[in-house]
Amino acid sequence: MTLLTPEPVGEGYCQPAALTQPVRRVWSADRANYAAAYVADVELGYVAKADFTCPASARAVRSL
Repeated sequence: MTLLTPEPVGEGYCQPAALTQPVRRVWSADRANYAAAYVADVELGYVAKADFTCPASARAVRSL
């Protein structure tokens, strides 16, 4: 997942930041069941199942 990689340094890989502010947890698009989905903890480096009340970030994307 490129969203979880550290931001590049220098000019070799110029791409805007994926999120506008640093976040700890991000939602996956995969649902675990009707009341939960998977979330990735960027600081600790794991993926877990969490219900939808868990505070996590999301980014809306669209295709062209």
